[in-house]
Amino acid sequence: MPIEELSNGHRCCFGFASALDPASQSLFIVPLTSDGFRYPHDAKLAVYRSRDGGASWQGFRKGLPDDCYANVLRGAMALDGLDPCGVYFGTTSGSIYASADCGESWARLASDLPKILCVESFEA
Repeated sequence: MPIEELSNGHRCCFGFASALDPASQSLFIVPLTSDGFRYPHDAKLAVYRSRDGGASWQGFRKGLPDDCYANVLRGAMALDGLDPCGVYFGTTSGSIYASADCGESWARLASDLPKILCVESFEA
């Protein structure tokens, strides 16, 4: 992710979890403050989406917590093959979040789980 101002003066060049939807060419990332401080900026969890190959980013927080001191690990984000794509991620504090509208709004699916190391999705 390029060093770029994302919002409120926050500049980020570090992020672990990322995923690409081949159908819409949407790239998703959960940026963290830095390699030394692996939490969301100001503890406000957000998922950023780029639809132009990373030239610009839009942040989405609807349904995500304001007081998140958890990490989202590299393997803890997945997409499904639906249209629009569903986006899923888990945190090191044991919560799993899902978006059915390409990342624009979020719901917590589970909490109080052990640290989420990996998230996968499949179609039944």
